[in-house]
Amino acid sequence: MEKGKGLARRWAVELPDASSSSPTVPDPPGFTRSAPDADDAAGARQRKDSETAWKAQKAWEVAQAPFKNLMMMGFMMWMAGSTVHLFSIGITFSALWQPLNAFRSVGKVFEPFKDPRVDTIAPKLLFTALNLAAMGLGVWKLNTLGLLPTNPSDWVSSLAPARMHLYRICDRAAKSQDIHWTVTDKQPLAFRSFTSFPPPFPWWPPSPPKPFTHHLRGPGRPPPTLLRVHSPLPPAAPAAAPVGRPPFGPCVPPVRRRHTITMPSNCAIVVAIAIFVVIILSASHAVTGARVGTMMIRQPSSVLMFREAPAFRNSPECGAADGDGRVDIAMTLDANYLRGTMAAVLSILQHTACPESVAFHFLTADADDHGLAAALRASFPFLDLRVYRFDPSRVRDRISRSVRQELDQPLNYARVYLADTLPPDVRRVTYLDSDVIVVDDVRTLASVDLAGHVVAAPEYCHANFSNYFTDAFWSHPALNGTFHGRRPCYFNTGVMVMDVDKWRAGGYTRRVEEWMAVQKRRRIYHLGSLPPFLLVFAGHIRAVDHRWNQHGLGGDNVEGRCRGLHPGPISLLHWSGKGKPWLRLDARRPCSVDYLWAPYDLYRYSSPVIDEW
Repeated sequence: MEKGKGLARRWAVELPDASSSSPTVPDPPGFTRSAPDADDAAGARQRKDSETAWKAQKAWEVAQAPFKNLMMMGFMMWMAGSTVHLFSIGITFSALWQPLNAFRSVGKVFEPFKDPRVDTIAPKLLFTALNLAAMGLGVWKLNTLGLLPTNPSDWVSSLAPARMHLYRICDRAAKSQDIHWTVTDKQPLAFRSFTSFPPPFPWWPPSPPKPFTHHLRGPGRPPPTLLRVHSPLPPAAPAAAPVGRPPFGPCVPPVRRRHTITMPSNCAIVVAIAIFVVIILSASHAVTGARVGTMMIRQPSSVLMFREAPAFRNSPECGAADGDGRVDIAMTLDANYLRGTMAAVLSILQHTACPESVAFHFLTADADDHGLAAALRASFPFLDLRVYRFDPSRVRDRISRSVRQELDQPLNYARVYLADTLPPDVRRVTYLDSDVIVVDDVRTLASVDLAGHVVAAPEYCHANFSNYFTDAFWSHPALNGTFHGRRPCYFNTGVMVMDVDKWRAGGYTRRVEEWMAVQKRRRIYHLGSLPPFLLVFAGHIRAVDHRWNQHGLGGDNVEGRCRGLHPGPISLLHWSGKGKPWLRLDARRPCSVDYLWAPYDLYRYSSPVIDEW
């Protein structure tokens, strides 16, 4: 038999044509086609219920947070004492300023828990009530320090001019007192009397009157003589009155009268307190902030809070600023990170040979961005900058909670939509976070050869890549199969060079959004906007030298502990993580690397501000 003969197929399987009229093959016993769909629907409902319960629980935790601060503030007020000094004044004004700032940011505080199925009205009411109690505690402390105008002496300038009345006092000792009584609106202050005693014998010459000054106000000095004052001076005094003695008519029996010292009206006190609250509110516009842990996040909103940077000019080797030599830098613009943005811009301009060829593109989520842009233009009058409005509603429904609340802010996802936001003339852009300092010429990074890739960034293949995703991701073959055929490595999205044209042509915004939708259903990561980038680009980026991202200087995402520099040359310092240099410097707990950021800080310290207690 020839080779190969006898190996023909002895059987074949013929599958029915779904388009034919043959009956459908029935399901095996115990199996229904709707079971997987039912399981997915039940799982989705369970995830939604758990997410709703988590939001409700967190909303109540945030609402009860002012109570802890209230107890601590009360203890600090008790420790400060009732005397007026720097510490007691700082404690009191901090107790008043924190509730006022909380009232202004109630909506932002509860925005992460906004859900049709979560009732945030009751937590908001509790949050407001506790802050009102804290404000009342601060007002009470002001009163104990004597800083509230609740005494009559605080209103002397608004009282009527003093009037002079003359009175005569007669007592049982047969002595006569002619009194000069100075009265201001029925409030006796002092009187001066001339006392004459009768001679012991008829032939004894009368003694000259002796003047006495009686103060009717003061500690431990009650005015009992007021009960015996009567007979005011007649309208017309006799002309023959001796000099130095007031003329009086005959002494009449004493009449007991009660004189009361009236307090200022309640209306005046209310007006004074209202003026004080207005002053505090106007002062809060200079430095506003939110407390994170034990540190204060400043929200600089005044143009005058930052110094003006020096003007930077191109060197002769630079070409035209609007030609091929232009470098486009994209950053986010936020009130909480404005101080970091100022330092980053200054470092870029200071270390590049062509500062006039650098164009800055800022994305902001604030509806009123004129104040932030004005602050930038005031500090950098010659800066080429453009501000774009990023709509937070575009991404808010796609965000799922992460290990740190700052990572869940819509502006943190603005880098996904850079290609859709920047104008068509921007073909390549370098994206930088607001917590970086560039100590090298940024043109070297911006001009890196992409070699056909969409994104270029420093790549770290020694990092444990599996830590960036949950067990649910790695246990699902259809999900982790996205990395088949490539060697995924971690890269930080805070420093990237992007080919905007290829991003638009490849539809990478839609690809990132698809993974964000998967995250909403299955919970496959915990680190905000970073994992979707890794899912799309890890293993498919152009690697850049590590010197262009000395990341992790802000510590981890939970505690923000201090970290040192990595070995090797440095071109860019990145305070990624929870700790930010300006916060740690203000809190007087800086790390050693924070002193590398301080020379680029343009913040104007016009007066000492107590940020924490």
